[in-house]
Amino acid sequence: IRRICDEDYIATMPIKDGTDGWEYTFLSIDIPQGYAIQYLQINSDHSWYGCTYWLNHYDCENPGSHYSASNPYFYNYSEGPDPRSSDFPYYGGWDNLTVDFDIRFYVCCWDNPGSSYHGYGEGEYSLWPTSEYEFTMYYQFVPVMPVE
Repeated sequence: IRRICDEDYIATMPIKDGTDGWEYTFLSIDIPQGYAIQYLQINSDHSWYGCTYWLNHYDCENPGSHYSASNPYFYNYSEGPDPRSSDFPYYGGWDNLTVDFDIRFYVCCWDNPGSSYHGYGEGEYSLWPTSEYEFTMYYQFVPVMPVE
C-alpha cells in the first residue's frame, strides 16, 4: 500500500522470506488414474528489485546496493519428474495423483557455528514488494494402461 501511495518508496527487505515458514501453492494439477501427464513447455520468471544474497548480508541490508534481478526457477513441485526435464516426459497412471507447484522460499541449510548467515532467507527466493511472477505451462493428459 505504501508503494502505491509513495512512488519513491523502496522497501529495504522482503515482505516474506524463508525464515517466515510461509507457503504459497499457486497451482495444483489432479492427474486421474489411467492418465499420465506430459509436460510440453514451461516458461517461468520471478522479477523483483532487491538483492539476491542472504538477507543478513550487508548488500541486502543496504537499499543502495539493491538492483533489478530475475530468477526463472522460483518454484517447487511436489512430486514426479522435473517439469523442465525432457528425460521423463510422462508421470502417473497408477492412481489418482496431485502435483502441486509452490513458491520456493530458501533458508540457509548449513549448521556452521559462527556463520553469520545461519538461519537467514535468501533474497533471490523471497517475496519483495516489487515481485512479479510469470508461470505458463503447457501439458496434456495421455491415457495409459498400468502394467501388472
